[in-house]
Amino acid sequence: MDHDAFNLMLRAAYRQRTSIRRNVRLPSDNGIRFGGDTKCVTLFLSAAAVQSNMQSDAAAFEGWSLVLMEWCDVARIDIDWDEPADAANGHYQRFLYRLRHFEALLGPDVVSIAKADRLGRSHIGNGNGAVATINVAGRADTTSSPSMPGSEADLEKRLAGANPTTERDRLMAALGLVSLDRQMPVGVFDGPPGRVGAIFTGGKSAVDLIGLDRDGALWLLELKTASNFKVGALSELFFYSMVLNDARDGRLIFHGGPAGARATITPAQIRAAPRIHARLLAGSSHPLLTEAVFGKLTTAAVARGWAVDYGYLSVDPYLDKEPAAVAEVERPSREAPTAECCADRLG
Repeated sequence: MDHDAFNLMLRAAYRQRTSIRRNVRLPSDNGIRFGGDTKCVTLFLSAAAVQSNMQSDAAAFEGWSLVLMEWCDVARIDIDWDEPADAANGHYQRFLYRLRHFEALLGPDVVSIAKADRLGRSHIGNGNGAVATINVAGRADTTSSPSMPGSEADLEKRLAGANPTTERDRLMAALGLVSLDRQMPVGVFDGPPGRVGAIFTGGKSAVDLIGLDRDGALWLLELKTASNFKVGALSELFFYSMVLNDARDGRLIFHGGPAGARATITPAQIRAAPRIHARLLAGSSHPLLTEAVFGKLTTAAVARGWAVDYGYLSVDPYLDKEPAAVAEVERPSREAPTAECCADRLG
């Protein structure tokens, strides 16, 4: 089968399961290309794709792999790519990091890597004994600065700004949070944070919202509006969860600089967290990102003994435009979840 055949298969599977005629489709094969058969799909990324933002359709190999596994019953993915001329490119370094973790989570019987020796180009975890560092939130809170109403920045500030709001209170109460921060940086560096030592893209990556609950567990909340919700959002969520999990386990270390005023969750609390709950937070999910797609990540994490689970969380019950009554959220226990609890149902 070629790329177009998989496109038709995906569209047919969506219509058969949902009875909805919707133009769901794979990305253009200029950047990411699928072939093979359902027993083993070959996924090939161009040099441009591996140097693209992980949210873009061409770069989001994790999201599209999981979509094909769920919707088209694909059993195995073999991933190959064209190497860029500059292996130190921040997006490419992030690609290698994501690929290494994706294979480790799903296992080599599900995800195989063509010419895996190329992973040795990664500046993180390449066996040289060096431990990369993560920066801390050094800037002051910017909640008072204006943002376009309804934008992701606006929603962030409403849900996790410095000033208490009803919207913030709803979210914290539903998830049992004792702390909630916004824009937690996850820039990764070779040595102290700085432009020269940045391994990934400029060191500016940040988690939209991060909470700490009464059990000490972390809630990683990646906020999306309808205009910016692509399959790549799952790749982004996976990347952030792996950085936090590596920080929690000491594979990445926090730089010792002082945190800014907006940071209430400390590196020590992150290292001590028993679990990470990673959620895409939005008004509605992408049509291809079903609970079962998130569940594949959670099931794999349970099998590997990784204390991370994944799901989708509706933001609507917490915003003022909704009725005052807030839907109850069943908070995960401290024990490892089953696949069935991979996503929170809010009605």
